[in-house]
Amino acid sequence: VKDVLLMYQGTMFAFFMFVLTIFNLGIVHSNRQQAQRFIVVPENVNVTQGQDVTLRCKVENRVGEVQWVKSGLTLGYSRNITGFPRYSVVGNHEEGVFDLKITEVQLEDEGNFECQVLGPPILRAPAMLFVDMKPTRIELVPVPAAKVTVELEVTCKVYDARPKADIAWKRNENAFTPTSSEETEEVGSTPELITTTAVMKFSPSSGDNNAIFTCSAVHPTLKGDNKLESSTTLEVLYPPNKPIVGIKGHNIGDPIRSGQSITLECESYGGNPLASLDWYKNGDKIDTTYETHDQHKSMNELTFSVSEGDNNAKFKCEANSPGLSNPLTAKIDLVVLFPPKKVKIKGPDTASINETLTFKCSSAKSNPSSTLQWVVDSKAISAPNVISEGDDGSFTTKSEINITITDYDRFKMINCYANNLALGERMFKSHKVTIEYPPDDLAISGFKDGDVFLEGSVQKIKCTVMTGNPLPKLIWKQGSKKVDDQTEVTTEDEDGNGISVSSEMTITVSRNENKKAYTCQAKEDKKKGKDLLKKEITLAVNFLPETVDIKQPDKLVEDQEANFTCTSKPSNPEVDIVWHYNDKVLKAGGSSTKSEKKYGGFITTSFIVMKLSTDHVDGHIKCEAMHNYTERSVFDSIDLDVKYTPKFTTVPEPMVAEVGEEITITVAAKANPNAINYTWKQENGNLVPGEGSTSHSRWSYNNNVLTLTNIMKSDAGKWIVIANNSIGETEAEIEVSVQYPPEIISVTDLEATPINPGSPVEIRCKVDANPLDKDTIKWEKEGSKEDFINQTTFSNAESILYLPNSNETYSGNYTCVANNKIPKASPNEVKKGTFIRIKHAPIFETSAFKSKVACDKEGTVVEKCLLVCQAYGTPDVTITWLRKGNNLKDDDKYKAETSQVNLITQKSELEIKTVTSDDYDNYTCIAGNGLGDVRHEIALEVTGKPDPPVQFAAVASTHTSITLKWQLDFNGGFKSSDIGYKIRQEKEGTDNFVYRDVPKGSTEFTVEDLQSVTAYNFSILAYNEKGESDYTTDTVQYSTKAEPPAPDAPPPEAKPPPPAEPKSYGEMLIIIATVGGLLLLCNLGLLYCYLKRKSGIFGGSSDSMTRSSILEMYFSSSYNDTRSEDSQSYTSERSETLSDSEVTSRTRPDIWNDLDEIPSQYPSPRYNPRRQFSSPEAGGRYFESGYSPRLRTITAPHQRSEYPEYSPSPPPFPQDFRRRPWQGY
Repeated sequence: VKDVLLMYQGTMFAFFMFVLTIFNLGIVHSNRQQAQRFIVVPENVNVTQGQDVTLRCKVENRVGEVQWVKSGLTLGYSRNITGFPRYSVVGNHEEGVFDLKITEVQLEDEGNFECQVLGPPILRAPAMLFVDMKPTRIELVPVPAAKVTVELEVTCKVYDARPKADIAWKRNENAFTPTSSEETEEVGSTPELITTTAVMKFSPSSGDNNAIFTCSAVHPTLKGDNKLESSTTLEVLYPPNKPIVGIKGHNIGDPIRSGQSITLECESYGGNPLASLDWYKNGDKIDTTYETHDQHKSMNELTFSVSEGDNNAKFKCEANSPGLSNPLTAKIDLVVLFPPKKVKIKGPDTASINETLTFKCSSAKSNPSSTLQWVVDSKAISAPNVISEGDDGSFTTKSEINITITDYDRFKMINCYANNLALGERMFKSHKVTIEYPPDDLAISGFKDGDVFLEGSVQKIKCTVMTGNPLPKLIWKQGSKKVDDQTEVTTEDEDGNGISVSSEMTITVSRNENKKAYTCQAKEDKKKGKDLLKKEITLAVNFLPETVDIKQPDKLVEDQEANFTCTSKPSNPEVDIVWHYNDKVLKAGGSSTKSEKKYGGFITTSFIVMKLSTDHVDGHIKCEAMHNYTERSVFDSIDLDVKYTPKFTTVPEPMVAEVGEEITITVAAKANPNAINYTWKQENGNLVPGEGSTSHSRWSYNNNVLTLTNIMKSDAGKWIVIANNSIGETEAEIEVSVQYPPEIISVTDLEATPINPGSPVEIRCKVDANPLDKDTIKWEKEGSKEDFINQTTFSNAESILYLPNSNETYSGNYTCVANNKIPKASPNEVKKGTFIRIKHAPIFETSAFKSKVACDKEGTVVEKCLLVCQAYGTPDVTITWLRKGNNLKDDDKYKAETSQVNLITQKSELEIKTVTSDDYDNYTCIAGNGLGDVRHEIALEVTGKPDPPVQFAAVASTHTSITLKWQLDFNGGFKSSDIGYKIRQEKEGTDNFVYRDVPKGSTEFTVEDLQSVTAYNFSILAYNEKGESDYTTDTVQYSTKAEPPAPDAPPPEAKPPPPAEPKSYGEMLIIIATVGGLLLLCNLGLLYCYLKRKSGIFGGSSDSMTRSSILEMYFSSSYNDTRSEDSQSYTSERSETLSDSEVTSRTRPDIWNDLDEIPSQYPSPRYNPRRQFSSPEAGGRYFESGYSPRLRTITAPHQRSEYPEYSPSPPPFPQDFRRRPWQGY
């Protein structure tokens, strides 16, 4: 009960102190001066990406400093805003103009801007900056062909605008209002962009055909001539007019003469598409070829030559179109005038004396009708005409006469004429009547005098008789023997009367037929008929020689002359002999020809003389007898058996070997005679010793086999083998390639030549190796994993690394690495580097030094007090040290030593020789070169307890353990080996903690004896002899794995977690008393400030800032604070600021490497960022310089992975964590 009472009393005391604090703050706030005020405040503004914008801010009677805040991030009091090169404060300082100018606005600039003036009174003027983005493109969806009166939909899309774009419609460049229009919007290519879709509907008319419809994007970024449009030409379908037909040059109904060429015309006007026109004849489609003219009519002209079949024909033109439900037609009926095609006579072909013959004549169809007229032996004879009309409107005419044969008639010629007076046409037919008489001559076809036949050809020779009545019988004979293969044929007229008779014999010609006679006999066509006529022919036959024969000398020797003779068998006519050697024609030495009796042909002889050489080895001679008449030939050939020097038959392809290996080269050769000796030598003439020789330790050969051992680079090249026999010798070459590991000959030296930014960089690496190709050489950069494949080319044993558009990231050490995988057993890799320096202003390497250093005055903990600063840049960087704006020089107090880390990096160590209380301050490191300078603050503090560890994470787990790693940024001035750690462990779902001690100096620890498949939460603190840090607030959660199967043994039971250690009442009372005491001290301080203000001590300066005004600025607004018991974090909904001096005293860790998710860069303009940051266990806001909260999740739009350095500015108001790169908002 006593403990409870003490706790109650302590709580009431703390509450009383809290109320008193609030009261005092109200008193201070009521005494603020109201002199300064805004006369121009920034306004909300929309600006197109890439344009400039100025936010206005003007203060009247200004007493405090002015700064701009962007989405909670203070930009500092300097008009040149560090870290934001496109931001600057412009205007007359004395007149109170503090306009914020932003050039080339980007999407990342969007957000809430606030002009802040320090008090009294505190002034804030917010405004929103919205960034508009021009739509990227516009697309008009292709429109299909439309039909009149049928509603049409047209769709247009405008892509990726911000804000969304509207869509307007035009017809032929005039505004167009559709029947209906609907717009929708959707997310563009990125979440912050909008794609707009508009669909308009209207019913087109024929007047809309070929009209140009345009959709235009309406957007704030599209003004004047800056348009974004898409157009299409609309096609509207509507029906054509009825076709019009006619006959070019004639009236419809006029008769047309047969054979005349006419053109039927068909035209159809209007319609879209224009009508297709087809011609039909008597219901059958005959033509579909039509043309269009000027897009207003279709025309089909059917041109043809009129025939009698077109008489009374019905022609129709049919028009078709998608706009017609039924085709439209027009018709023409033709009337054709035509004469008869032929005249026909019927009557006997033969006659006897005093016989009377009847003949009938008829004409074919005609229009109009024809008249028939008889003419017999050139005399006209009158006879009546009979005319008949057919169903097709045509007419036929017939007539008949009788004729008597007299003694003087040998034949009668009967002619019938058909006259068509209307057409001026006349046709006739002749008919011959033959009076019987004997033949008077025989005609031979298929042969004429002088003809020569080719042996083997099949010849057909015909004997024909065309006179005599009746016709005789024809027979072919050779001598007295009848020819076996002969055929007799009688030719008759259309009336079946014989006109002629012929007999055709078929013979296969041979050389035996040469100069032989054949006879054609004409006999009466009856038994034992007498011979009437005969005719004889003699054949001439051309034939090839059956063979040719070559004769050669008994022995052929290289370099000797040899005589070759070729003789043909009989031929007709004689042959030409052609000599060939290996398919090449040789000129003959001479030739002769003689006749022979058996076949009446000729024998031909030819010879050549050749001087044999190595070219004739295995040569081939051919004698060819060319029979020019038949263009055929016969031949004989021989192979030359010439004695010759050796010829290589097998020579190895180029061989490859590694240095130190052994290879064997084997060749093969042939010769005549075949006794071959071999000799080997190198290309430079060095001879290879034979088998068993010791004159060379690595080379030897055995006849045709060369062995090279322990191969060296000098063995590369050509090896020559010499083969010889009794006739002579021959050489062959074998290429040997020796593979050896690479050697870098040279690398471009760029160390002495700084390179201007934006200029290309080219590094060349020359390598000697075999093999050597582009894959042999690669490039590496120190500290980078890039492989530079796309930036590398290879040519002439040289790898070229080409880096365009250089910037400061290109600076560094580049290494040429050569490896051709030789020797294969253990490839040798060689390297050679060069250093590239790109000109740029200095950049601090904050990872190489600390922003906070602890030293003790006695020098017992830290033997040597050093402040370290490291920066890189080109030209060379110079590092100087400042304290309170004064340069620090080497003297009894300070000593600065600068060393070169590499060609572009300088490291400076400032030693404070004797540390006193006055030395604990902020020190400024300035790194500069000709291109600029940068500054970094390093705080010197007394030795003390360490900061909480950072980068605390779980890296591995088993089913019973979890391995943790961490780092320590500030050790309080003690050695790493003197720093110990304590891990706090909590099983998920419980409230009990287990604490584990970690050996000093360790940065990795494995927590064991855990349950499998269980989540655990861990935090850690660091301690030294000065005390403990706080536990890390970003709890690490990690799970153990499942236990591996163990069939032979049951799984072990999980150990129960150790009981939690509850806090005692005594500890809680101490905490309450401490809080109450602190509140009492705060009230006394506030009262002191109030009294001083009343006495005028702080009221005389308009440019300085009082402690009370600072407290008013940061604590006068109400907070909506919500504490989460799980995360132990606070959420604040107000914008806060931070002084430059406090910003620069804080480390800025790079938070982006640990993020699970990159935040959106483009929030909604109406988005209010909420920031959640971790707090100590007590839950209050910490301003202690040693506290560095960890990071959690990012939801705000303005986080940056790099924060600018700020020049020190001393107003001592409380520190704002929002200038720190938080992960949690």
